[in-house]
Parts: sequence; C-alpha cells; structure tokens
Amino acid sequence: MRAFLSYLAVQRHVTAATQNQALHALVFSIGMYWEKLYRSAGPIGMRAGF
Repeated sequence: MRAFLSYLAVQRHVTAATQNQALHALVFSIGMYWEKLYRSAGPIGMRAGF
C-alpha cells in the first residue's frame, strides 16, 4: 500500500486529497475482502449439534 501511495505522490503528482481518497478506498476494499472471508469460514470452533 505504501508503495502505491508513494507512486501516486511522486510519479503521478496527485494532491494529498487524492492520495488520501486512494488510501481510504484501499482500506475499504481490504475490509470488505476480510469480511467476506470471515463470513465464508463460518463459525470456527463450533461443532455440529451444539
């Protein structure tokens, strides 16, 4: 993530607001990924019948 944000600032010359928006979009996407992964795993450690 740090490399991508640095690329935006140094190579693409984006403003701090654009860099901040990109950071928040990445954090949101990663959060959605982990939530989907967590929900697909189901209740860990629970045995059937309890």
